[in-house]
Amino acid sequence: MPSEQRPYWLLLLLLLAGSSSANDFGVVRFDCSLPQEGELVLVDTRIVYYLSEEVLEALHNGLPLHFALRLRLRRHRAWPWEMDIYSGQRNYRIHYHPLASLYQVTDQQSGQVETFVTLAAALDALGQIDPFTLRPRESLLEGRRYYLRMRAELDLDQLPLPLRPLAYLTPAWNLASEWQRCLLVRYEE
Repeated sequence: MPSEQRPYWLLLLLLLAGSSSANDFGVVRFDCSLPQEGELVLVDTRIVYYLSEEVLEALHNGLPLHFALRLRLRRHRAWPWEMDIYSGQRNYRIHYHPLASLYQVTDQQSGQVETFVTLAAALDALGQIDPFTLRPRESLLEGRRYYLRMRAELDLDQLPLPLRPLAYLTPAWNLASEWQRCLLVRYEE
């Protein structure tokens, strides 16, 4: 390739890489705590969702979007090969009904469905996660430190099969927050 064409390819790649709005997609609040009794972890979070133009167009054309909160609980300073104490996700869905001009937000764990007139209200409700509990697969030991990590993302595996390759390769579809960490310590009673 001639050297005078290289800067144009580099510029094109930089523009494509920078076209995603994933930097605006994030977790505003992430708190976790251990109630005194039982082996539960209480999680409280608030997420702000900003959708790219391509994702908004798909939503307004009737494509339901699925969002996942991925959660991992690990012992502090665990070896990389150690299993997570808890690994799971919570799923949410937003769907636009063009004939009624309404947005539906569904909590797929509880089955609760809410309907909204505006996209802003629907995205706000999608990000208002009610506090929930996690049940680790093993007991949390007293005096030990643990980290709960959480990430919010658009679940590309729930898209229709013909759209998935494009979504995986296009930065505008890769909407995800950074991993957030919360320290948990079980104190002696």
